[in-house]
Amino acid sequence: MYKEAVKDWSQENHITLEQYLYVRNGMKGNHLSAGISPHELKCFGIDRIGKGWLKEYGKKKFLVADAKKAAVKGMNVKDQSSRVKSRLRAAFFLGQFDEQQVYLMKSKEGNYKVGISKSPADRRKSLQTAAGTPIELVAAWRVMDKATLVESHIHRKFKFARLLGEWFDGLHISAELVEQTLPCQFERVEMY
Repeated sequence: MYKEAVKDWSQENHITLEQYLYVRNGMKGNHLSAGISPHELKCFGIDRIGKGWLKEYGKKKFLVADAKKAAVKGMNVKDQSSRVKSRLRAAFFLGQFDEQQVYLMKSKEGNYKVGISKSPADRRKSLQTAAGTPIELVAAWRVMDKATLVESHIHRKFKFARLLGEWFDGLHISAELVEQTLPCQFERVEMY
């Protein structure tokens, strides 16, 4: 059973909690449940854990869609080990582009916004309407990771240039610099 737990789960329908924990922690036995967050467990509908919780829920089958939600929660845990993040990413998101794209937009003043949207072109229009000033869609990328995680990574990398929210000083950010910091495989979306 444990050998099959390290496969790509993204195309499967069901997974047991034991299999998820093995993928997450890369081990079996007494340490299987080590470090799992309450937010991850809630994705499986488990609100409280007490003595014997793994025995009770370990063999139960859950939807892989719920495991993917738990994986996102697990990857977002502050100070989460890179090994856990890598295992979760490989098991549930490898080879898949997120439906949301990461984009880079430029204001008339020369400041840049890094964000995510299913349709960056539509997002540009709504930002431009709200701002009442021209906004240019500089670049957009399809990423093989959760777009929210990639967006957060970029925000952290350029925090020294942050102006407000998702806006950054144009002197310190560009499409090329963003591409150099992308933590996963990506493809640049053609701009029309």
